[in-house]
Amino acid sequence: MGVFYYIRPFDEEMASLLEEMGAAVPDVDSPSRIPTPSELRKVCVKLRDFKVEFNIKPKSHWQVVIDGTKSDKGTILNIDNFNGAEDDPHEVIWFEKGSPSLILDIVRRVAEVCGPLVIWPDSDGPIAVTGKDSVKKLLNEWEHTQGRSD
Repeated sequence: MGVFYYIRPFDEEMASLLEEMGAAVPDVDSPSRIPTPSELRKVCVKLRDFKVEFNIKPKSHWQVVIDGTKSDKGTILNIDNFNGAEDDPHEVIWFEKGSPSLILDIVRRVAEVCGPLVIWPDSDGPIAVTGKDSVKKLLNEWEHTQGRSD
């Protein structure tokens, strides 16, 4: 069984929740926004050493299967309730299983465009990700990756 990683925008409510849980809270000037499928697509197609396959069914789902060509790393990125418009933000964005370092890298790249985002696995605590963070730093700080090899 794999982990589901939900992506949420970073706002005041999320900052309070992260602080309550003892997780790092980034210092930002304004809240972020949820990325659009178009923004996610632009990030995914630029991943080096990965095969990227889009499975899109308007009025249903939007999915990207990402497989490493030089490693066993990979993940599946999903958008539920896809309305067919790639320029509209969709509330439910999540990764299905996968490599935490790859997921952090994708979210870090998207955060460069739409501001800090929070990755919240269904099995552990969350982490806030900014576009300025390094994946190595995030892996060292995230409770979810402690004691795991990626």
